[in-house]
Amino acid sequence: MEVAEHNGRSLKLYPLHGEVVKIDATTTTSVSGQGGDSYTSLEGNFAVRPVSISSHTNYEREVWLKDMNGKEHTIMLNDKSIKLREGNLVTIGLIENNNKQSLMSLKNHNTDDLYSLSTSEALVNKYNFSNLSNEMGLFKWLLLAGASGVFMFFLLRAIAQETAFGKLIGNSPDFIQVVMGLIFLAITGLVPLAIFIHGFRRSDRAHRDHNEAVDKVKTARKVIMEDPHPAMTN
Repeated sequence: MEVAEHNGRSLKLYPLHGEVVKIDATTTTSVSGQGGDSYTSLEGNFAVRPVSISSHTNYEREVWLKDMNGKEHTIMLNDKSIKLREGNLVTIGLIENNNKQSLMSLKNHNTDDLYSLSTSEALVNKYNFSNLSNEMGLFKWLLLAGASGVFMFFLLRAIAQETAFGKLIGNSPDFIQVVMGLIFLAITGLVPLAIFIHGFRRSDRAHRDHNEAVDKVKTARKVIMEDPHPAMTN
């Protein structure tokens, strides 16, 4: 078993070795059609819509796996590209945290084929293994910065028009009014800029943290999938 640790979080990754003892595969096809009805156009012309028929094939494969202790497990492998037959020795890569378990990889030791059942990035997102899952995103920071700029504009305008301080500035010489106007304008622009810069830095740190978490999961899953099958080493 491997334990991937990152920012106080941990994920357990371990291999399940076994032998394929049974495969139940079913294929179902659903057919649907539309059209074939008639209608009259606005010009009074009679017409018939052509019949359109479509079909969808659903492939399901339930694989029964007996582990090294004789216990049987079932997994669903609906991907036809995964080649298996009864008697094959396989290793299933599993990942779990807080009673939640997912399939990561499958290795067929008889054919030496390795299949990915879920990407490391998808697993990091599913188990909230990085800070990126709690980051609100750069676009939302941009919206927050824009909203703060609008708020500061109306706030400063209210101060200039409705407070004693604003009236004092209004009665001041033109030079003072120009200086205060520039200061108010700077505040209106600098506040949203500061918020956006802060959000950009947070987003950048979250993405770097996310990539680090993905690398840790990749390393751990590679280690467990290189674990030799006990039945082939005895």
